[in-house]
Amino acid sequence: MCNDFPINAKRIAKLYELTSDYFSQINKTYAQLLQIRKETAIIVQLKEVYRQLLDITRKCFQSEAKDDICKNLPKEIKIILSIYNNKPYLIDQILSMYDLGIQEMVDIMLYTAYLARTAVIADYSVGREEKDEKYLEEIRDHQKETIEFMRKIAQINKNLVKSTELDDYIDEIEDSNRSMYEQK
Repeated sequence: MCNDFPINAKRIAKLYELTSDYFSQINKTYAQLLQIRKETAIIVQLKEVYRQLLDITRKCFQSEAKDDICKNLPKEIKIILSIYNNKPYLIDQILSMYDLGIQEMVDIMLYTAYLARTAVIADYSVGREEKDEKYLEEIRDHQKETIEFMRKIAQINKNLVKSTELDDYIDEIEDSNRSMYEQK
């Protein structure tokens, strides 16, 4: 693996451990939730991977492409890459959606884990301990941020449903792949 490869496996492993520890804890805090959200946003960035892929693709479609990676590409892969090369802005949009999708998925899991304990202790005041009261107080303190997050997710999903250009492009790629393999 190249040293300049944008996805750092060690950082992802560390993020996984941090997230796993958070999920297994009984007493979760909002500060931990924010730390994991921030780390996820920093570490999981597919845009750099896209830029490298696009650079390779452009090199391979130049007439004097002499890189080993371009020489060894099968014809089918060249056809698929040509589709990407013709509409790079849509590939950028796809990877942006992946970045956002990963972030949303992690965020939703974090918020769900953070709020799960509320269902257990909020209904009954008998038997609550001081740590339970502090937890409920923290939930109340961050109620506005939690609701804003949920509204943002709903708006993003609403906007994605409205856009058809990306769906049309993915259909075009699927049709191209399907016809290519049907010819074999």
